[in-house]
Amino acid sequence: MKKAVCRQRISALKKNVSHNADLSAFSWTTDRGSNDERIEQTHAGARPVLRTLIRHSYWNAVATFSHQGSTFVSNFLVIKLLDHAAYGKFSLVNLTAFYAAAILQFAVGSTASRFVARYADDRVRLFSVIWICGAFSFASGLLGFGILVLASGFLSRSVFIEPSLLTPIAIVSLSVPSLVGMVFLSGLLQGLHSFRTLAVSSVASGVLFVAVRVELGRMV
Repeated sequence: MKKAVCRQRISALKKNVSHNADLSAFSWTTDRGSNDERIEQTHAGARPVLRTLIRHSYWNAVATFSHQGSTFVSNFLVIKLLDHAAYGKFSLVNLTAFYAAAILQFAVGSTASRFVARYADDRVRLFSVIWICGAFSFASGLLGFGILVLASGFLSRSVFIEPSLLTPIAIVSLSVPSLVGMVFLSGLLQGLHSFRTLAVSSVASGVLFVAVRVELGRMV
């Protein structure tokens, strides 16, 4: 009788152990399957992000090389046209306009890029940001133009000690509003993720920049 009871208990214990092992194996298989699904979903979600990053980086690189390339090409052409003294005057005139625009743009490009990206889904705030930054860029560019025109005589006679630069400085002051506007436009297009449009506008402005600098070099 005792042997029979012991055999029944041993048999029950074996069944319990086998059942627990089956449950553990099933649970491990389920966890592994869910982890594999999560990994696959992560990889699937990363692919479009990677494609978008590569596409935007490509157009951003085109825009950057357009700016740098136009500066290099225009410098090369102007050096061929001018002697050392004339090229020194040309550089002074150009740097005056560039520094004026760099000061008067007051980081409007990065500001526009940040807030345009933040309010991209809110049309009311988005248009408000564009209008405020655009109006500020326009006013700042006009201010720089006016300051350079009024100060061209003082700069040419007292700072550069070269009275012949009065007219070139007054002419190059016309570029200040467009330089400030380009900073705003670049920030706006970056905030909207319109990198292809940014690249096209950069190429167009680069070609125009080369033509204007060469023509200015002939005038100096």
